[in-house]
Amino acid sequence: MKRTAIFFITLFALMTLPILTQTACRCVAEVLKQHGIDSRFKRPNDIVVDGKKICGILIETGTSGAQ
Repeated sequence: MKRTAIFFITLFALMTLPILTQTACRCVAEVLKQHGIDSRFKRPNDIVVDGKKICGILIETGTSGAQ
């Protein structure tokens, strides 16, 4: 049972990473807009201003605890 739970958690984390990255990018773009900077989110993880990439967001996961 323990291996099944670890597999499920790992699979769930891998499936949600793209959603988390896109959400973070959209939030950054929105904050920039609120400060008067015309920005947009460009897939898969970029923030664009005036047609130029100003940054990219990467989300990394890790594990901890006894094995």
